Formats: sequence, structure tokens, C-alpha cells
Amino acid sequence: MNSRVTRRSFLQVAGGGLALSVLSACAVAPTAAPGEDGQMAEPVTIQLMFWPVGGERGIESMEKALEPFEAANPDIVVERLATPWGDLHDKFLTTSAGGVPPDVSAVDNYYLTQFASRGILLALDERVDADPNVNDEDYFEAAWNEGVWEGERWSMPYIGSTRVMYFNVDLFEAAGVPRPDEQWEAGEWTWDAFLESAAALTDTSGDVMDTVYGTMADTSMWGGLQPWIWGAGGDELNDDRTQSLLNTPEAVAGYEFCQNLIHDHGVAPTRETTQDVNLVGTGRIGIWASWRGLVMAYRSYDYNWEVVPFPMGAEGKLTLYKGNSMVVAKAGENLDQAWQLCKYMSSQEADAIWITNGGATPRRDNTDVLLNSRPPENNAYFYQPLAEGWAKTIPFTPLWVEWTRSLNPFLDRIFLDNEDVQTVMDEAVVTIDGILQGES
Repeated sequence: MNSRVTRRSFLQVAGGGLALSVLSACAVAPTAAPGEDGQMAEPVTIQLMFWPVGGERGIESMEKALEPFEAANPDIVVERLATPWGDLHDKFLTTSAGGVPPDVSAVDNYYLTQFASRGILLALDERVDADPNVNDEDYFEAAWNEGVWEGERWSMPYIGSTRVMYFNVDLFEAAGVPRPDEQWEAGEWTWDAFLESAAALTDTSGDVMDTVYGTMADTSMWGGLQPWIWGAGGDELNDDRTQSLLNTPEAVAGYEFCQNLIHDHGVAPTRETTQDVNLVGTGRIGIWASWRGLVMAYRSYDYNWEVVPFPMGAEGKLTLYKGNSMVVAKAGENLDQAWQLCKYMSSQEADAIWITNGGATPRRDNTDVLLNSRPPENNAYFYQPLAEGWAKTIPFTPLWVEWTRSLNPFLDRIFLDNEDVQTVMDEAVVTIDGILQGES
């Protein structure tokens, strides 16, 4: 079997045809180094589970990233487990429960504290402290700190991004609307300016297939709504993360702004409108929020696009940073080799490969690589919030996934049914607090 990913195996993974695709290096095993007795030692096989960020480009980037590690470690065979994001975390939990987890896995930090609390991850503090090649100052503080829970380190930063606004340059030029990055540099990129731009770009007068919307409304706590809630002066949880604050007037104002984009101003499509249609890919959205990892896909689009920071609300400059991690399974049999791979996947060398192919970086020592990986031209906007201290992180707890999922029916009432936000959120916090306060 060839160690490289075939197009067929990628399509099986991306299309959900396989819950888990095993991509192993077993045709030509690396040449092992001789042991102290002069005998050739058998290579150690360790598994790496990951999701293909950016589709096929993500598969190719992972292959490129692994090449230096395999060349430097001929005694380690890396078996690739390419797994859709939607299946990976459940797969890690079930294989851990069965005692046969992958040695190393990518983990979205939404799940990290949950996994750590279940005792299935290897604490990495001793290895980090003993390794002269690992330096916390090489990483952005927000990225480094996301891997810590209850005073222990459970992961190494793998990829991570601030949340920015992308915009369709061609639509702005055609409409004669000032570009968002020009408005930002002039100190004029505010919530009001964002709404005005979205309204100027929206055109729903023609056929549905020609409709252009000024923006996409964020409707989920999984990376979308936080900057709007924070920007209005609200927050998700209290300081000890046992009580929801989502029904405060400030948080409600953030929800209402996004709700009104759909139902009041008509500058954002409904969920039914976007079903089975890639409005961004077909150039029919003016401004939308996302991460840098999507650059891998956006570079294939046939229109010009750029990025700009989130518009300034009542709290001024503010956005969200969220990362992903590499973790080592506690039940693994080859912990030393797994640590070597985990550490490498967080290294400057591997990270530079991801960035060059459009990925995001948690490392401050790779900002030059980020700046030179184009498009977009405005790459500095991805790291300036981290360097200047106006990026916030999500208040994760082991119950974060559970309580945010419990919120979804309430969000449907707000964004699909256009119900009163204050009324809905007063009900929602009762459910959320019940979950949070049952944690202990």
C-alpha cells in the first residue's frame, strides 16, 4: 500500500463514504536505525488522525508537512487516519473507550477540555518543560493558553486563526462602494458601516439564481456569534463559568443585530435560501465571516476577494481567536514517539507548510511566512488582533459542547422564526445553567 493519499481515498473521506480512511505507510517502510547491539530495530508505527482542512488541498498539505518528519525519523512509521471533522471527535472518544485510540490526533479546541476531563489525553507538561526545542514565546499567547485546562497542558497548538471578514472585491467595485479595508484604515469600519455596505451590495430584484446578498448572518455559537455578543458589550458566561450571561441586554443586542440582518434589513439570506447552494463560492455574498483555513478553498474561486478585521462595535476593536490542537492519547503504547510527532506537528517547520498552502498559524515566529502566502494581501489582519491584544478566546469548559448544543433550538427560534430575542434567551439560560451547574 502506498503511503500517499490517492484521489479516490480522499473522495471517500470527504464525501463520507468512509467514517475512517486508513492511509498507512507499508509498501516501503523507512529504514530503521541500528540499536545498541548493532541489530536493526523494527520501525515503530504510530497513528495520526486528522481532518482534511480545505478538502483535497488539506490532504496534500498534510502529506507535505509529514515528509520532513519521516525523513528525520526513519524509525517511525506514520499511519494516516484521514477522518471527516464531523466524525473525528466521536471516533476519538469511542476508540479511547475501547483502549485503542490513535496515538496522535488533531482536536478542535471546542472539544479539548471535554477530552481532558475524561482522562483520555496525556498531560504534556513534563515533556514540554524538558524539551529545549519547545518555547512558549514562539506562539501567540492566546494559542498557547488554549491548550491548558485546570493548570495542566493537554495539547500543542496546531492551527489557529482569528475570525475576520472576507469580502468580494469585484462586487464592491461594481457597486461603487468603498472597500472595507479602506474603511478600516480610515477608522470607519463600524457595525453601521458594515450594515450600510451590506445594504448597498444586496440585490434581490432578479431571478433567485442571480440574487446577491450583502452578507451572511452568523447564527451559531460555534465560532460565529461571539464577536457580535462581545462587540455589543456582552459575554457568554460568568467568571467561574457556571452561569450563562446570554440574556443580558448587551448579549441580546448582539443577537438582535444578527437577527435583523435577515429579517429586518434583508441583507442576509435565510437558511432555506442557502440550502444546497454555495453562495460564497458562486460570488453572490458581499461580506462574510470566517477563518484563514478556508483560504485553501477560496483560492480556487474565480473572483477577487480580500479580508478585513471585524467591524468595530461598542467595545471598539475586538474579535475571536480559536485554535485546534494536536494531542497524545494516554492509552497509546508508544508515547515517546507520539510526543515526537505531536511536537513536530506544532513546530515552525510544519506550521510554515500549512501557512504556505493557505492554513492558519498559532505561531508568532511564522508571521513572515503568513504575510507572504497570498492571496489575500491583507494577511496582517489575521495576527494583528493577537499581537495587539484585542482578540478574545472562548470560555471553554468540559460542558461547552453540551451547553452550546442545547442552545441550538433556541437559536432556531431567533434566526428562523424571528421570535423576540430577550424572551427566547430568558428561557435558554435556564437550560444552560442547569447544564453548567451540574458539572461538579
